[in-house]
Amino acid sequence: MDQHKPNMRMAGDGASMKEKMKATKISVRKQTVGYLRDPFGNVHFGKYPGMTRKPGKRQREDSSSSSQQARCSYTHTGNVPEDLHPESEAPSVEKSSLRGKDLYVQLLIQHKGYTLADVIGSSTIMQEFNSHNNSLEENSFHCVYRRPVRAIDYMWAYTCSCQTTDHEEVSNLEPVLEEAAGLPSRSEWCIHIQAGKDILEQLDAEKGMNAETVFIQLENEGLQDHIYHCALNIECSIFRLSGGHDTTLIGVVLPSEQFRAQQYGVLMMKNNKMSCLACKKPCQHVKLISDLKENRHDVSHEIQQVLDSFFEVSDFTCSTGNALYQCLSWEKIPFFRNEAFTRKMRTGFCGLVTVDHGSEFYSLFPNLSTCPGCGAVLDTVVVSKKVPVFLCHSIEYSTVSKQVCSNCGAVHAYDGQEELVLNMRSYLMGHDVLRSYLHNFCRGKRPLYTFFKVWKDDLDDRGVPSDELTYHKFIHAWYAFVELLDIDINREFSCSECEATLGGQPTTVVCDGTSLSFRRDLLIDEAPPTHADCVLPRLSTHRDRVYVTHKEVRVLVQNFCSPAKKLGDSDFFLLKDLTKKHYPALNTFLIEIQDGSTVCPAPYRKFLIDAVSNYPVCAILLPIPEVEQLLDDMFSGINLRKYPSKWSSLHQHIPILFELFCSDHSLLPLNEKLTALVMDMWKIASQTFEATGLQHKCSEILSESSRAFFPMLEKLHCRGKFAADATNTRPVRCQKRFPGHPSLLPGIFTIFCEHGVCYGFQVMETCESPNVPFTIFSTRFKKAPSVVVYDFACSLQAYCLNRDPVFFRETRFVVDRFHWRNHNACPSAYNLAKYPSLSSLNSQMNEQANSGLKRIKDQLSYMSEKHFMDHCKLFLFKKNIDAKKSC
Repeated sequence: MDQHKPNMRMAGDGASMKEKMKATKISVRKQTVGYLRDPFGNVHFGKYPGMTRKPGKRQREDSSSSSQQARCSYTHTGNVPEDLHPESEAPSVEKSSLRGKDLYVQLLIQHKGYTLADVIGSSTIMQEFNSHNNSLEENSFHCVYRRPVRAIDYMWAYTCSCQTTDHEEVSNLEPVLEEAAGLPSRSEWCIHIQAGKDILEQLDAEKGMNAETVFIQLENEGLQDHIYHCALNIECSIFRLSGGHDTTLIGVVLPSEQFRAQQYGVLMMKNNKMSCLACKKPCQHVKLISDLKENRHDVSHEIQQVLDSFFEVSDFTCSTGNALYQCLSWEKIPFFRNEAFTRKMRTGFCGLVTVDHGSEFYSLFPNLSTCPGCGAVLDTVVVSKKVPVFLCHSIEYSTVSKQVCSNCGAVHAYDGQEELVLNMRSYLMGHDVLRSYLHNFCRGKRPLYTFFKVWKDDLDDRGVPSDELTYHKFIHAWYAFVELLDIDINREFSCSECEATLGGQPTTVVCDGTSLSFRRDLLIDEAPPTHADCVLPRLSTHRDRVYVTHKEVRVLVQNFCSPAKKLGDSDFFLLKDLTKKHYPALNTFLIEIQDGSTVCPAPYRKFLIDAVSNYPVCAILLPIPEVEQLLDDMFSGINLRKYPSKWSSLHQHIPILFELFCSDHSLLPLNEKLTALVMDMWKIASQTFEATGLQHKCSEILSESSRAFFPMLEKLHCRGKFAADATNTRPVRCQKRFPGHPSLLPGIFTIFCEHGVCYGFQVMETCESPNVPFTIFSTRFKKAPSVVVYDFACSLQAYCLNRDPVFFRETRFVVDRFHWRNHNACPSAYNLAKYPSLSSLNSQMNEQANSGLKRIKDQLSYMSEKHFMDHCKLFLFKKNIDAKKSC
């Protein structure tokens, strides 16, 4: 093969086209018979598969294009020998004496169709084999996994992505087995395992590695349980695929315990859209790489290089041109002011001034002394062309240099932290401008575009030409600035006052939804969560939880208590007959309080209306120990008004009885007739929670949605599937219905503690409903909150009792003061103002925060999902800081 290469080179140096074609033809003919040595040292003689004596035009083109492929890198540490460089590689195999597995192995080696995810080959991604035309599939891949186990002897346990059941079983086996029986046998191996095993065994022999040495090494390092990704860090699971593909492909191998559905992925970027060739649908692999693209400064230099080659060094492309907007700054930008920062802001932008042909400009250099990757001294500086520096009151120009490591070849860009500028590759943006909009964003109502136009007008007033300053440059610099802000999200989205409670979760919660949202068509697809294996039955119905179930009786009692609606004699007799038949205790109490007229005496009206309302009795008599103790005392004949602590407890926990006893002192100690009525109500309230709910036997993997942000309220449980979810229950009279925007999502749902600190938010994909707070509480709280303040608490309690009443047994649901005026039919037990312990609670904190969120609605409504989430976090982060200062 090699003796013909000089002829081709001479023919290419000034030779005519005829001579070039002749040389190429001679070379191709003589390559049809020769030898091929694979990376393992095996030599294959004879004709190259698929080559004829006189190649046609298409075969010559294939041979020419294959010569442009990159050098083979069959491991992560080195390249193939020089004589295997595919300058004269044969075209795809069409005819060969090899068949099946042997041909597959040869094709994988010849076309670099496999890539190891790590040095021990725990995961090997390889192209699919097409047995019909004896070739490799271009965009179809499988992954062969292996892990060392010890049975009678040390051995490799192989599985493949095409056999998901075997893979799930083997990946969860103990590393030390009592027997080898039950492992997939050779006869059960697919062609991928057979070919992969041959390749990996050859590589193991070269490295002096076997199952025993790897097992012992991993056992000593404590990584045996995580063999499928060899470490818990991300560097071992993201890599570039070798081979001459039309576009750059990267492989992603996720830990099996994190993503059971599809552990490996092969990602391709086409038409500025990322897709996974393994999953064939939106998946966790795409989400992971998208997140890393936006947070590239959080990964190692090696992973950055892989991502740069995948995204072709560009993060953003202007829709009106080809300008690239890539943030090269990597250092975190302080959010809070300090003395050094203030001094730099006063000094302004400065740098080394250079004079060239009479024009002055700045020169900026990186300040790194050693390479962060290899530790070598950085001694090579490359100067770039001049770029504009956009500042608050001027536009300067500067050259921006970068440093190149002569040892590892890594390129280190200028960061700009010292000069308070952001390096956006083709321009620099001053921190003074970005921080100015940061304050506008957190305090004012000025959208991003309005701020930009005002800034440009201000520059024009100063006589500064601003044609180079575009909105695209500003908006991408702002997005990069937000990502680099050094803020402790976890610390600020938690309350120090609530940290002493169970798990640091708030016991009193104020929640509500707001219409701040983004475009529905910009939603990132997520895999729907799997539900529990069983459907939890309804433990009680709404009819079981109310005292008066007959509507006719309820209406008659309400008319009896309304002076404006005088109850006729016939209606009053009907009321007595119905209550005597169905509610004897109520009948006795009505006869007791009647003063000869058909109108209820004033002291008893509120109590009776609440008692017969179509709402759960447990809203009035919450079955908690304090209420139970108060009722025991009253049933025992104790006059609570003689005991200040008991009297105060009654005011706090049963305000409806407190007001009744305040209206009529003669009712304490309880008389026999009122005792019977309260006993009946307490029995119903207690029975609501007597049944024990089924435990959630759920196979769902707890994964966080990208549209939920609760950093201090991690997901603890799955929501579960309830029988009530499948029924179209008739809603109670209070409903929350608002017309939705035709293209925007309904909004976000926020959770605040009683001290005004926001614990997070959830994007609502459907109209606001009780399901949103129910899901948050049931999945993120170890114990349900003691008090939930919500503008539709009445509907929320009914929703919770229909599904998981045991979890919400001790939760008091109340409506905030502002919205209570709209709840005409609800019992006063839902009125927050009735409870003395909540008198100091600012029930409007959520509404006040939501009004602030609405101020930024204009600039957030048409952002992408990621930018929307980032800006909501930033805004609420600043609100939490202000709330803690005011406490």
